[in-house]
Amino acid sequence: MALRQEQIVFLGAAALLGFLVYTDITGTPVAPRGGGRGGEPPVFADHDAPDLALVMSNPRKVDELGRALFEPPREVRPLPLLPLEPPPFEPLATLVPPPVPGPAPHLHGKLLRSSLAAVDVPELFGQDEEIGSLLDEEEGGESFAVDEELLTAAERAERVEGYKKLYDWIFVGQLRFGQIRNDDRYTLARRPDAPVRFVELDPATGQERFAGSAPIEYARERVEDFGFADNVTNQIELRRLEFGETLSHGDYEDALAFAAWCVEQRLESERALAVAEEFYKRVEPLAEQDPAPRLGLARCREAAFDFEAAFRIYNELLEGRFAEHPAVLTRLALLEARFRMGDRALARLREAERFGRTSWQVQWALGRLLLELGEHTQAAEHLALAGRYEPSAPEEAPVRADIRADLGAARLALGELTEARTWFRQALQADPTHEAARAGLLAVSYLERREGGLNGSDGAVGAELDGAGAELLLARGLDALASGDWFSA
Repeated sequence: MALRQEQIVFLGAAALLGFLVYTDITGTPVAPRGGGRGGEPPVFADHDAPDLALVMSNPRKVDELGRALFEPPREVRPLPLLPLEPPPFEPLATLVPPPVPGPAPHLHGKLLRSSLAAVDVPELFGQDEEIGSLLDEEEGGESFAVDEELLTAAERAERVEGYKKLYDWIFVGQLRFGQIRNDDRYTLARRPDAPVRFVELDPATGQERFAGSAPIEYARERVEDFGFADNVTNQIELRRLEFGETLSHGDYEDALAFAAWCVEQRLESERALAVAEEFYKRVEPLAEQDPAPRLGLARCREAAFDFEAAFRIYNELLEGRFAEHPAVLTRLALLEARFRMGDRALARLREAERFGRTSWQVQWALGRLLLELGEHTQAAEHLALAGRYEPSAPEEAPVRADIRADLGAARLALGELTEARTWFRQALQADPTHEAARAGLLAVSYLERREGGLNGSDGAVGAELDGAGAELLLARGLDALASGDWFSA
């Protein structure tokens, strides 16, 4: 009978298993794997046992200590300090304060890294005794009277011009300063028969010369000349009367410009916003396809912090015939950006760009928003377009200066110091008093000095600081710090 392959494997395995069981039972030695002699006993080596007494401390009696166990030691002298030589550390690099405007944060390490050494200036915050005494006298309310006879003719004329900015005045034999108290005082020039009701004041102190008395009426034939104080409120009221009761199409542009100027002067006069809103409403019937009057009203609402009314006006314009007007979209986007709705404002400005790519207002607003969001490369591109399409009218010189200064700030944020300097200088060409451009030039000089480029400030900035804002003061302070002028800083 033929055996199958499975049966042969089974029989072979059973035979191998039986052989292994047999050798285990009978104790027959099996040679270890890899050869060798089996059954030989292991050989052990003898070693000396260690002496444990060598690791034990010597016993001693307590009496041998000479003092109690927990008694503090006597006659103890402090050990001399070990000499310490510090390792040769290299001075750590620091970042100097960044200017505003300044480079982007990722460029601070490149442009602002420096090794600073501590400088002791003990007299920095000291106060001179003479200056301190003058300050104390000024705080005490003491006035320094000046003898009129000691003034020159030019000084007297300058003083009179200063008084005319503060007080109303009339000329009746001599120049008198005070207040014109007529009921409809701004139309007084149109009423030649009306007397001038005047209260005279001491221009040096502002107090009434005849306290408690009624206003004195001067007949018009006695009054050689009169005028109102040269302040913003009086300027607004007088210019308001120049337009008359009704406006024509020829007055449209002038009325819009006057209303915009009133909005800018809102911090100088309480009447500014009211008059601006009045004129925007008066010119609205004259506007056919121009949303400027309604945009002006929304601007007045923004200036008065009535933002809900401003949003409502913008939305009404977009729901009407100005849904695709770039100026309306831009103004609404600026208001949304003011409330930190950056994504919505950016999307709306992108939409405005589709309808007005050549509009400098759209490109300028988009560039400024991107600059605030940290997208400096895109901001520089749009601000360059705004500069290409900037207005050329002489009265728009401050706008041109603003655009160029913003472009300079974008170039400065990108670390392009030469380009930034060029644009800041062009901004000063449009407006020599532009504060942001002056601060930008100082910032460029400050950064170039950190790189070892310049040794002094930019001469185009000037040293005057009267009325300077925060950016210019910070730039001047950092520039003084870089030059070591601690007291000016």
